[in-house]
Amino acid sequence: MALIRQRLGSVRPQCVDAELAAGRSEILQPVAPANYRVLTALATNPDNYFVLSCGGGSAPALAGNAALTAILEELDLRRHVREIWGTSAGAIVGGGWATGTPAPRMLELLIDMHRSGIVDCSRWDLFGWPMLQTLLRRRLPEGFIPGRHFRDYTQRGLRVATFADCEIPFRAIACRDDGSARKVVFRDGPLINAIMASICLPGIMRPVPDWSGGEFGYFDGGVLEKTPLASIIEDHARQLRRQRLVVLCSHFNYRDKTSPPRGFMQRFLASNNLMEGLVWDAQLERARQGAGKFLVVSPEIRHGAYFDFSRIEEYYLAARRDFTHQLSNAGMAARFDAR
Repeated sequence: MALIRQRLGSVRPQCVDAELAAGRSEILQPVAPANYRVLTALATNPDNYFVLSCGGGSAPALAGNAALTAILEELDLRRHVREIWGTSAGAIVGGGWATGTPAPRMLELLIDMHRSGIVDCSRWDLFGWPMLQTLLRRRLPEGFIPGRHFRDYTQRGLRVATFADCEIPFRAIACRDDGSARKVVFRDGPLINAIMASICLPGIMRPVPDWSGGEFGYFDGGVLEKTPLASIIEDHARQLRRQRLVVLCSHFNYRDKTSPPRGFMQRFLASNNLMEGLVWDAQLERARQGAGKFLVVSPEIRHGAYFDFSRIEEYYLAARRDFTHQLSNAGMAARFDAR
């Protein structure tokens, strides 16, 4: 936790909600293992198959998943995680953590995104290329953001290059860009390509081509499964494992935001997020009918701007504040479906 404080104190000041700033020292206090005995028992029980699911949700999800992995590190539960699954932003953090990158380093990279201009959308990308595409091909471009900076920063958070070399088995969810949006679960090959496929927002970022030479590329897996759960349950059943499945899921929901979206991108993303939320509700209800156990943590983030990397510290503090309560003994008893 000292490393977390160091990371938050050694970078350019970010936008932080006054209430969170006032409680920062308390929020960043190391968690007390005695307050997390229920979670620890679930994760360490050899009869359980403990899986971490990192949900998507742009900048707030990046910071939130970093906060969740930090808590698991403090409780010494990382070594009990059997698999890590990630979608979109969750694939970035989940993939990095699966390779052995510690949570403080992940947070450092996320905060630095604001300084680097991570959204690489030049005037040519925004106006020149789209206009040329429209004139020559009589259609709108495939996307406005090339994603080169995202790729570079994601690569910095990966200690190995392939799925096979991960310290913890990792899975990334994407959709096939073939008109039917078929779900694809990546589990082998180059990590960076799969993660970029998982985060490729359709219509915003340019589709990721198939790196094996296939006809169709890929886009954001959050369209079908914003937080991995249905795929984890299906895979566990397919593997015929005897252990009981226990999934810790992070989910980032902005449907309760009261401020209206402004501009094309915010409206598009808000509509997309609403549809993803409806799909998630259906998947959650279906999962409740199964035999496994799943724990969903979801932080209250007031300023959930999709690409506002100037608030990474605020998102991190909000998520850590809420996760430490939701995963505590009291939080588990009051909030989760403890069957």
